[in-house]
Amino acid sequence: MKKKTAFALCAGLLLARSALAVTYEDVVVPDSVVLAGQEVPLNGVGLREVIWVNVYVGALYLPKKTVTLEQALAQDGPRRIALYFVHDVDAEDVAEAWTEGFKNNNAELTQIIGQRMAKFNSFFGDLAEGDTVFMDYLPHRGTQVTINNAVKGLIRGQDFSDALLRIWLGRKPPSGNLKEGMLGDY
Repeated sequence: MKKKTAFALCAGLLLARSALAVTYEDVVVPDSVVLAGQEVPLNGVGLREVIWVNVYVGALYLPKKTVTLEQALAQDGPRRIALYFVHDVDAEDVAEAWTEGFKNNNAELTQIIGQRMAKFNSFFGDLAEGDTVFMDYLPHRGTQVTINNAVKGLIRGQDFSDALLRIWLGRKPPSGNLKEGMLGDY
C-alpha cells in the first residue's frame, strides 16, 4: 500500500509541475527558469511571423513581471530571452535579423557594441524546427548564448544585454504582437 501511495504522490507532483507551463502555438514554455541560482518567472510569450510563416515562439523571463521596456531594463538580476524555433532559418537570415534588430533599436550604440555584435552573430549557424536558443543575462558576467543545450559563448557587458533586449521590446521590434506577448499580453 505504501508503494502505491508513494507512486501516486510522485505522479501527482510530476503532473503538477508540468501544469506550470504555458503552451503557445504547440510549444511548451516553462513558467519559470533558474538562472544564477535564482528562479526567474516567465514575463510573457509571443510569436515571430514572417509573411504568414511562423518562425519562432519567443519567451521573456525577468526577475519581476513588467509591461514596459524601461521597467525591464531597470531590473537587477538575471533574465532570459528564449526562442523556440518552429521553422527552419538559414544562418545568413539569422545574422541579418540580429544585425537589423540591433541597428533598428540601438542605432546610438552600434559603434560601441559592434565587435560584440559580430561575436554574437558568430555563435549562430542554420537553425531548424525544434531548435532552442537561450540568451541569458547573468549579472557581472554577461550574456551567455546556449543553442540546443550547448553553450556557444559569452558576451560581456550589461549594455550588450540591454541592446539585445531592445531587439524584441524596442521601438522597432520584429513584430508588435511578439513585443506585446513578451511583455505579458499573450
